[in-house]
Amino acid sequence: WDVVLATMAVIPRRQKHLYSMIELQWLTGMRPGELVRMQRDELTIETAPLPGGPQQVMVYRPAWHKTKHYGFDRVIFLPPEAQRIVEDRLRLIRGPALWPYTTGSYREAIIRLCRNHGLPHWTPNQIRHSFATRMRESSGLDVTQVLMGHRRKETTEIYAKPDCTAAIEAIFKYA
Repeated sequence: WDVVLATMAVIPRRQKHLYSMIELQWLTGMRPGELVRMQRDELTIETAPLPGGPQQVMVYRPAWHKTKHYGFDRVIFLPPEAQRIVEDRLRLIRGPALWPYTTGSYREAIIRLCRNHGLPHWTPNQIRHSFATRMRESSGLDVTQVLMGHRRKETTEIYAKPDCTAAIEAIFKYA
């Protein structure tokens, strides 16, 4: 994340949307393809029945996603900070598409920034992997599977590194 933040710090003001895209992906873990294809009409505000009472949540249901041809629905929940980013973007644009990138041009813009500023190379898919690891550590494999949009836990396990620290703490706790 430190390298990602260093990259975000050198993004020119005219490319503020790139900063927002990186931040949005960090907050949601969505695939780069889902991010760049985000459309205005794929976003809804829904009421979620939470234990503390109903909460309003912004939901992104991409019309196109990696597993659509399997008949799988993809639902991406946007936390409050991600919702703010999307709402800001919606106020700035007129058309249906939120972002002016393809998956390839998004990746290339990041790689070019890293190269031009002597920063370590990274790609948008690495943000997704980091999100999966963070979610697995904080919320477990089942929640991470849903957030990542995976049909099988085995797929989620590939993305999310096991929490070795928690395993060591558990062994000492019961030793």
